[in-house]
Amino acid sequence: MKAHPTTIEGAYLIEPGRSEDDRGWFSTEFENIYVHQLATAFNHTACTLRGMHYQPVEFPQKKLVRCIAGSILDQIVDLRVGSVTYLKKFDAIMDPNNRLLMFVPSGVAHGYMTLSPSTEVLYLMEGLYKPGMERGVRWNDPALKLWWPEEPIMISDKDRNWPDFTP
Repeated sequence: MKAHPTTIEGAYLIEPGRSEDDRGWFSTEFENIYVHQLATAFNHTACTLRGMHYQPVEFPQKKLVRCIAGSILDQIVDLRVGSVTYLKKFDAIMDPNNRLLMFVPSGVAHGYMTLSPSTEVLYLMEGLYKPGMERGVRWNDPALKLWWPEEPIMISDKDRNWPDFTP
């Protein structure tokens, strides 16, 4: 396993290691995360956008994200006030062929856009999701200048209407 640092402190793009034999292969992908929750998101349509989501510091939640079908542009932005990488962004294209994982620390907003139809994304989360405590920043907020390859075709009303971010 190779953990490549991103432009955001504590966030990594992970390239799994792999050992092979006659049976196939085995991969070590991440260590030292306690999984409280496993979630999967399926997206019918290319250009579906989910994000940008995070939980406040009172309810920390780390995420390990992998695209297991289709492909996505995965994106993170550091919203941790006082962080040396505050408001820095990072993105990566992820799919089952490159098998990359994104480790998202608590307080860092995460979202993605599907690049192909029938896309499935797997999340392992340390820290429980707290209904009503989720926070977000709008995908096209001018203060954050996030780059997306297309205008979203599918996006929830909640994600479309997050308020403007104020640093």
